[in-house]
Amino acid sequence: MSAQMQQAALNTPKTPANPPGANPFGQGGGSSNLFGQGAGTELSEEGLAKLRTIAERLGRSLLRDDGPGRAEYQRRVTVWENTYAGSRPRLETTGYPLAPGTLAPGSGECFSCGKITTPKHRSSECPGPKVPWKESTFRSIVNKHLRTAPVPVNAVADWMDFGDAEEGDFGVGSTD
Repeated sequence: MSAQMQQAALNTPKTPANPPGANPFGQGGGSSNLFGQGAGTELSEEGLAKLRTIAERLGRSLLRDDGPGRAEYQRRVTVWENTYAGSRPRLETTGYPLAPGTLAPGSGECFSCGKITTPKHRSSECPGPKVPWKESTFRSIVNKHLRTAPVPVNAVADWMDFGDAEEGDFGVGSTD
């Protein structure tokens, strides 16, 4: 009898997780990103003020990329890790120590290396040494919530031929 019950249970059709015709993207899931920060999280005015304060404080305490700077960085990371050990703090409320030789968060820097190069590069094509993922995520959060409006551009002149232009001649011919 027991064997018959097991056979019956095995042959019982299960309800599919996504019934035919259902929108597979409409089902739950996707509520957080890879690093545990909520996807699409918006901050309150108080949250924005706190994030701004943290970013400014970290921006004022940048370290040189030398022996003493690297030692101080290791000390700061150890303090941060000990303070938040076993928890998953939201980086917009705690910040994260900035690697030596990197720029202030929100300065238009690459999130992967914390620097600006000429020509600029994206995180996906970053040639430099990577900062820890928590720092990279914090830089991304600062950029998302605190970035300033882009500087207006009056003209983009990639079509102009400056081959015959002299110094001070910006492609506008003389009317003499």
